[in-house]
Amino acid sequence: MKHLERLGGIAFLTIIISFVFHLIGMSFNNWVENNCINCSLTNPLATWRTSLRSRCYLISMGALFISPNSSIYNLYSRSFIADVCVPNQILMAKDPVNAYDCLLYTINNSHTICSIPYYDHSICKCE
Repeated sequence: MKHLERLGGIAFLTIIISFVFHLIGMSFNNWVENNCINCSLTNPLATWRTSLRSRCYLISMGALFISPNSSIYNLYSRSFIADVCVPNQILMAKDPVNAYDCLLYTINNSHTICSIPYYDHSICKCE
């Protein structure tokens, strides 16, 4: 009988520890920072941070207002950094028959397809 009490205590402790780590993981907003190696300086989505619930893109606000052909573009290409966050969702087909059509929507706007709902809602959904 004492062995069952010990097993119950160990199970309860394991559940409490996993719950604490789950809460820590949910509240931590920057898990991984991704840097695009082959992207040019004109690509606004070259760096992003991922977490459990969202993706945050680091966008240079200075580079948005200066032409890439300008001589001072390199000075301001990484200035005035702002975070633009989108929910961490993917586009899925409601029916496997329509999977190819949803894939075509995703190929054109892979990063922002669920934030800017430019897809057919009758065949695709975001989760």
